[in-house]
Amino acid sequence: AYTEIADECRHTVMFAKAVQKLGWHTHKLDPLAFHLGRLCRTFAHGPLIFAGALFVEEILDRLQREVVKDDSVEPLVRATSRIHVVEEARHMRYAREEFARDWQNRGPI
Repeated sequence: AYTEIADECRHTVMFAKAVQKLGWHTHKLDPLAFHLGRLCRTFAHGPLIFAGALFVEEILDRLQREVVKDDSVEPLVRATSRIHVVEEARHMRYAREEFARDWQNRGPI
């Protein structure tokens, strides 16, 4: 779990450096999205966390695989996407395994 957290921290730094190097700007979250995230954090425990992460990561993984193959995309974006795709494969496997382990320990409710 600590390795997964550390990897995600490194991904955040990698993407932040890419944004900076490309001269792009970041934007604050929409207040509604921010509060929905906080609400989700309140109710999401155990398998729900991993199921939600897998749902989002599956969509992002597909998108980034397309980016990696597209020669018209900025090379730095393709490179960061390639790194992320490889590393996220490990994270997704971990989330699936953790989901299964956690699910077995839950009661019927």
